[in-house]
Amino acid sequence: MQTFIQQLAAEISDEELQVLRKRAYIFPTRRGVLLFTKELTKRSKNKTFWPPLIMSIQDFVEYVTRRKVSDPMTLLFELYEVYMQHDKDEHLDTFDKFYAWGEVLLKDFDEIDKYLVDANALYEDIYEIKEIESWFGADEEAIQAIQQFRNVLSGEEKTHLQQKFLHIWQIVGEVYHAFKQRLRSKKLAYEGMLYRSLVNLFKENRDRTGLNEIYFCGFNALSNAEEEILDTLFEQKRAVAYWDVDKIYMENEWHEAGMFLRRYKEKWPTERSRWIEGDMLQDEKNVQIIQTIQSMGQTKIAADLLTKEIDATHIKEAKTVLVLADENLLLPSLYALPSNVTETNVTMGYPAFNNPLCQLMNLLIDLQINRSGKGENSYYKNENINAFLKNPYIQNIAGDDYPVYYDWMLKNRRRYLGLEEIKETLTQDLIQTALEPQILAKDVLEHLIQIMRDLFEFYLKEHQNKAEKIQKLSPTEKIPELTTTEKPVENEVEGNPELDFIFHFIKHLIDFQENIAPNIHKISIALLRRMLNENLKTLKIPFTGDAQKGLQIMGFLETRTLDFENLFILSVNEGQLPTERKINSFIPYNLRKTFSMPTFEEQDAIYCYHFYRLLQRAKKVYLIYDSEAKAQGTGGEKSRFIGQLSRLIKRRGNTSKIRIEEKMYGLPVPANTAQHTPIQVIKTPAIMEKLENYLYRKGKQKEDIQYFSPTAIGTYLDCSLRFYFRYIARLYELEDYSEHIEAVDLGDIVHQTMELLYRSFTHKTVTEEMLKPLLNEGLLTARIESILLEKKFIKESFKELTGRNMITFNIILKIVKSVVQKDIEYAPFIVHSVENRAKQEWIQINESTLVFLNGIIDRVDEPLNDEVKGLRIIDYKTGKVELFKQRKESDEEYIEKYFADPRYKAGFQAYFYAWLYYKQNSTQNIKAGIYHLKEINKGIKMLRNNQLIDQSLLIHFEDLLREKLQELFNFDAPFVQTEDVTRCEFCTYKDICFRKLN
Repeated sequence: MQTFIQQLAAEISDEELQVLRKRAYIFPTRRGVLLFTKELTKRSKNKTFWPPLIMSIQDFVEYVTRRKVSDPMTLLFELYEVYMQHDKDEHLDTFDKFYAWGEVLLKDFDEIDKYLVDANALYEDIYEIKEIESWFGADEEAIQAIQQFRNVLSGEEKTHLQQKFLHIWQIVGEVYHAFKQRLRSKKLAYEGMLYRSLVNLFKENRDRTGLNEIYFCGFNALSNAEEEILDTLFEQKRAVAYWDVDKIYMENEWHEAGMFLRRYKEKWPTERSRWIEGDMLQDEKNVQIIQTIQSMGQTKIAADLLTKEIDATHIKEAKTVLVLADENLLLPSLYALPSNVTETNVTMGYPAFNNPLCQLMNLLIDLQINRSGKGENSYYKNENINAFLKNPYIQNIAGDDYPVYYDWMLKNRRRYLGLEEIKETLTQDLIQTALEPQILAKDVLEHLIQIMRDLFEFYLKEHQNKAEKIQKLSPTEKIPELTTTEKPVENEVEGNPELDFIFHFIKHLIDFQENIAPNIHKISIALLRRMLNENLKTLKIPFTGDAQKGLQIMGFLETRTLDFENLFILSVNEGQLPTERKINSFIPYNLRKTFSMPTFEEQDAIYCYHFYRLLQRAKKVYLIYDSEAKAQGTGGEKSRFIGQLSRLIKRRGNTSKIRIEEKMYGLPVPANTAQHTPIQVIKTPAIMEKLENYLYRKGKQKEDIQYFSPTAIGTYLDCSLRFYFRYIARLYELEDYSEHIEAVDLGDIVHQTMELLYRSFTHKTVTEEMLKPLLNEGLLTARIESILLEKKFIKESFKELTGRNMITFNIILKIVKSVVQKDIEYAPFIVHSVENRAKQEWIQINESTLVFLNGIIDRVDEPLNDEVKGLRIIDYKTGKVELFKQRKESDEEYIEKYFADPRYKAGFQAYFYAWLYYKQNSTQNIKAGIYHLKEINKGIKMLRNNQLIDQSLLIHFEDLLREKLQELFNFDAPFVQTEDVTRCEFCTYKDICFRKLN
């Protein structure tokens, strides 16, 4: 296969070598420049000659005009200054307000010049459209209907708001000319401005290049300025254009890939317009169209196909390309590459915006934007501190201290955290530096750069420490140190991509700082964040590689003028090829058509051409797409280019030499997914050693013993395997930070509030008159507020609460008030204890071993008007409560229900507390009840219909408890899954168990 670039080099005869110094070869991309230079060198080996000028079109424009395209930020600030001179009413009076509008306007100016549009006529038309829209909306039919009446509208009739809106569009044409004049005076320029200038230079023969001929190679969709340049140079007999085309789209008038080229062929029939035309339908070609159901699955499929092709057919990696229409697949593709791919050349660069370092930058700025207070009295939003601590870079710096930080965050769930108290816990220097308050955007940017430098030094030191350890094993080159100059020294620490990435990031930030320095006083910290993010979207961290060696990995538009024998294209989906139809412009579609400016139709045609051009010389083609529908019903549709290609091939029938095949790859379905082998954990000596912590034997210190709570016992009854995961393996569900008062917090706050209210009543007879004052909303609010302060949900007052937390506060207030109101109905009663932390109680499971149990009894009281006299053991419950109603069962059968069915766990816990109290107060008559706080109006739900709990029933409860504990500590009884799958629905460990739930 002879590539397009090889054909270009072959066109140069030996005689022409001596006149090349007066020629220029211009390519759409720098990659084409590089390959043509190498091919020309190879083609003319052992010959001496002056090389031609070989450049990309962007570089050529700057070379001829002797101007560089200015930094976008500089251009925006200059545009703002010009706009403010013309907008006397200051409709966009700050740069923050102007920024988004100015970005689009600058892009429009660029296109106006590239397409040689009369700006005055264009903006006059836009003004008229906006004037109509301001009255009648943007409906096209309405605009056409009232267009003839526009002159009837007088200035007096327009509202002040409409006049302000229209004034902006009235001055845009003036701003365009004044802006260009200002840039010329300062020797600045945007790209379109240079294109327009280049047209005039060539027309007037003032280009001063000394070039006799300029060769334009591999172009497709020319802007009006580029067309005018070719027109002029063709007339002057100074230009030659090489067009790379194929009959498949050139001979079909409807084919969008040839939209531009068919017109150019008709327009420039001159011998200087040279057409390298192929017929791919007559070339041997294998095309596989592959469908998969996951975006990431495409990378695995491509890797598998590469492995097979390299092993089976020994394809040359340098003649193979992996094209990523979705550049987010770069890292997954690199990770998925097979081991038999020995070399790669990545031309795309890794997008900096996808790295956690960019996320850290945003987190640092957010800390400042959302900060309140001044200096050391500053307060930071808890959610910002939490996100900051979760960043991978900060976690790495925190090291072993990170669990301490995270635990601290969970205990300090409130809206704001004071800087002083933060520093008491977050003691790492770099972390403390990051939290220093900054006031202006200038300060924030300098602070950000300093933190990144500190980060670089941290990783450099870490890298050096590792290198020193390695050096003891084998000699290595000394690693250069970071010097403390104003800019980071360009060290390349081989083998450490993290350092390399941070270095490029710092360098980019410093360049941004230098570009923005004269104008940084005009912007807010919030706008600085937005500008940095948009700027960083253009930053690509380069990969090293050889353009002529190894597997080539590149983005779709980087393939222009390049050819490969083996072609893998990923994400051949609608919305990727072609891209989504989004044109960020103030210029309406109809005016774009009128003034010959590009629309989405031209954009689609450009992508279509490059798609077919890639296929022209390829021998093996793999088009891979993702059929999985994404959120909001988007995605999952293969590119229309695939269907178009299939139809063209089928239309040619047997005359086509292209073999096309469609396949579908899916993820393998695990065998027997519905019937996994039941999981059980055999009790090993190591497990028994952990269980030993719960046992008391003679000679063991009691303070070393761990106690079983009713929750732990309930977990074992529910599922012994869940007990193992939670209490033996310690596989805790990671508690996530939330500044909201969650359900578990609500229950705790209600319990503590009731304790505060009733503690003073302990050992007293509580009457209706004593309870009524507790209904005072101010008193209740103060009690709840004190608990919220202790739990750090608030800083000073419950009035700090907002949104969901305020709603939860009111729910807590209502619950507590309802409990007090219900207790007034029960009065008089004696309060014996509240939140009684029952002393540990033991059960003997064999002759020499005891198991200790404990619990907190919410309330023990004694109603004086109750027909059945006895103490009530009351448990407050905010969750679901279901009790078993004893009918014909014996006491033994009744109590066994609470051990067997987890639906009755609230009742089991109530009996557990009753048993605990009985063991310590065996002479008392006791009853048990549950205050179900979701159904307070129903009062206390008493077990056994408010009857006393027989001593025999509690003894049987103890016997059943002993049996379960003996089973738990039995070496031969493994931990097993529950047989009742319904218990798994809300289990934390259901994914580990592979339980299939209906």
